[in-house]
Amino acid sequence: MSQQHRLLERSAERGTVALALNNSALYLGSAVGSALGGLALGAGLAPYALPWAAAGVVAAALVLHLAAGRRSRVAAGVGTLGTYEHS
Repeated sequence: MSQQHRLLERSAERGTVALALNNSALYLGSAVGSALGGLALGAGLAPYALPWAAAGVVAAALVLHLAAGRRSRVAAGVGTLGTYEHS
């Protein structure tokens, strides 16, 4: 299920606002990533090393995402399949 569908399921009455905030966050992430890449190149990082630096940032974000997701599911007692979960 796509991210937009999940947002609409969680906040059906404010769906357009949720989707607009989601798009704004995506654009902000793109701008921050571009700025960090420019700063890294300006600080002397070789252009061939930029993808490796970006991969490191992605790996750190994945670890944070998985840790936060695990905590929120445990705290809420929610299964990973939502309403489709069967026992």
